[in-house]
Amino acid sequence: MAFTDFKTFWNGLSKRERQQFADSANLTVQYISIHLRYCSRSVSLQTAKRLQKALNSFGIELTLDQIADKFMK
Repeated sequence: MAFTDFKTFWNGLSKRERQQFADSANLTVQYISIHLRYCSRSVSLQTAKRLQKALNSFGIELTLDQIADKFMK
């Protein structure tokens, strides 16, 4: 799956894939849907690392710097 932005990525996942992603990031589907899909909440470094790991498991290679630019304000 090509990565353009997180919202597009998230909206393109099936319900099962969203749950797998959330489990991989040790977050809830609801938290991701409400706070991260629209980048409305800044995340901690620990959460950024978990997001990176989850994205990597879905074949999307992003650096922590790229994730920080998007999610850490």
